[in-house]
Amino acid sequence: MLKLSGKGQSKLKLSGNGNECKPLFVGSVNFYCTAGDQRQNGAALLAKAAVNGSPEAHHTLAIMHFNGSGGRRKDKDPEGGAALCARGNILFGSVPAKRELGHCLQAGAYTRSR
Repeated sequence: MLKLSGKGQSKLKLSGNGNECKPLFVGSVNFYCTAGDQRQNGAALLAKAAVNGSPEAHHTLAIMHFNGSGGRRKDKDPEGGAALCARGNILFGSVPAKRELGHCLQAGAYTRSR
């Protein structure tokens, strides 16, 4: 069950026991749909989900690094995004991670020229 609570219903709570998707879902909503402390909380929940083995959280964090989500233009971290995609590919065989790595190779990013 999904419950919205608080002023402006900006706090999101997912009820139920054993919900493995909770950190990923609540983290994504908090990061992308709120501001301030809730946004930082969302990033922390996404990191927690990634540490706990969520392929989707790895992919979300990789995209956040590629795009510099939540920061300024200079906060983009494509190397960090590529590293998270590589890890997602190795650990989970993640198709989205493979696709993102393919985009990097196609663009010539992170390849050495001779």
